Amino acid sequence: MGGQMSWDAYSRYYDWELEMLFPQQNQDIEFWQQFAQNYGEPILEIGCGSGRVTLPLVQSGFQITALDFSEKMLAILRQKAKNSSNLELVQADMRNFNLEKRFASAFISYFSLQQLLSVSDMLACLQTIHKHLKNGAKLGLDIMPCVCEGPDKMEFSPVYSAPFQGKTVTMYSSYRIDRLHQLKHWHDKYYEVSETDETVLENKVSLKECPPDFMQLLLEKAGFKFLEKFSGFQGETITEDSQNILYIAQKV
Repeated sequence: MGGQMSWDAYSRYYDWELEMLFPQQNQDIEFWQQFAQNYGEPILEIGCGSGRVTLPLVQSGFQITALDFSEKMLAILRQKAKNSSNLELVQADMRNFNLEKRFASAFISYFSLQQLLSVSDMLACLQTIHKHLKNGAKLGLDIMPCVCEGPDKMEFSPVYSAPFQGKTVTMYSSYRIDRLHQLKHWHDKYYEVSETDETVLENKVSLKECPPDFMQLLLEKAGFKFLEKFSGFQGETITEDSQNILYIAQKV
């Protein structure tokens, strides 16, 4: 989901690249730990990836069911969390899954919901989560409100060149914006070079812009009562420069 992104192929770079380019994103871990503490378990995490947020929650003792579409991402998490009795991993599409349990809380971190590019897909995901929650359960979402910033198009340009597992990876990125449908499409190329060979990984990922009014209506349409929204991970006031908005909603 999300353009033509191959999360299985990209999994080899995910943790390394995120830590190198966006170490500040880890500020959300404490927020999701407090969310879990406030709203209870068992907890359903959608779009867990390789466990950047999942693992600290598991290590804190929370009972987590973590779902992702990429089996290779889940394999990385499975290795990190081996012997953890309080973690269940599920490979499934976030738009349509069926589990045998009901949860006290659920969350989607780091803009993962926005990889669904149509209103119908986003609604399907939220409705599927809704049916897996206990009455009164809370849902948390981390959303990037201003996806479609910048010029309509950017040609390939270098982002970084860095050592990786004894090789050098050089990454180039381009994007185009579909303003009619409020989508931004990135196309990335990773050139991995050693003394003897060169490989190239190409990936595409897209995100949908989701302004606050849209998100509140979407949550209500999916059967949730919107409770609050704020920017950052310390409850900051939302401004036009906010890089993310946290939403808390309740199943009704």
